[in-house]
Amino acid sequence: MTWGAGATPNRSNTNFYGGDINWYKSGELNNGIIDYPSEEKITQLALKKASLRLNKPGDVLIAMYGATIGKTGLLMVEGTTNQAVCACTPLKGFNNDFLLLLLNAYKSVFTKQGAGGAQPNISREKIRNTPVPIVPTKEQNQIVLKVNSLLRLCDELEVEVQKSKHDAKLLMQVLTSEALKEMEVINADI
Repeated sequence: MTWGAGATPNRSNTNFYGGDINWYKSGELNNGIIDYPSEEKITQLALKKASLRLNKPGDVLIAMYGATIGKTGLLMVEGTTNQAVCACTPLKGFNNDFLLLLLNAYKSVFTKQGAGGAQPNISREKIRNTPVPIVPTKEQNQIVLKVNSLLRLCDELEVEVQKSKHDAKLLMQVLTSEALKEMEVINADI
């Protein structure tokens, strides 16, 4: 795998910002697919002068600083990142969706490795040196399919739970209303 860190082009150079190249920050990672434009864009000049890596669709991003340590994203568009984000290009035979799942599963490990004061961080080297299971590509694909299937099931269950809560609230309102009407009838008879 090839790992690369990002950078922040000099903010005082207005020729570096407002271009058409996506420049993602850690807060823009969503632990899933990144198929949307970045909040800020940089220029070709910034890409060249700041020695930024242009990440390709399929690269996996991971946040390395502060409260966002371990947040991930799978790029579906080209883009660069700031220094708080590291990018990985998986080697042939390594499923990028599987890498995304692995990095998400290792979030607590990375968080514990965070060092520093007010804004703990992990380094690209710590991420690269974290042992991960290597399984055949066919098995990686099966794991990704199974996890995605289970995640869809979890989403469906969450919808059902929310619907049940809503139905229970409506039932409570109806019962309360009926109880109040019954009390009015009883009070009228007294």
